[in-house]
Amino acid sequence: MNFSSVLVDGGFVKAGDGVGFKDGYEQYGEVAKITRESWGYMLTINMYNSTTGDNYTVQQRAEDCWKN
Repeated sequence: MNFSSVLVDGGFVKAGDGVGFKDGYEQYGEVAKITRESWGYMLTINMYNSTTGDNYTVQQRAEDCWKN
């Protein structure tokens, strides 16, 4: 099930909002989808690599992200 918004680091985010997260180093992207898992919320995040020009998608737990 998709959700319209979720609380991330003290503020609500929805699809299209920017978020940051740390996965080895700080990264930033745009929320594409919010889903509910048995343990919490998962964000599907669209990313862009400015070095290679590649677009890709990652998933991160909402509790590990912050509003950008």
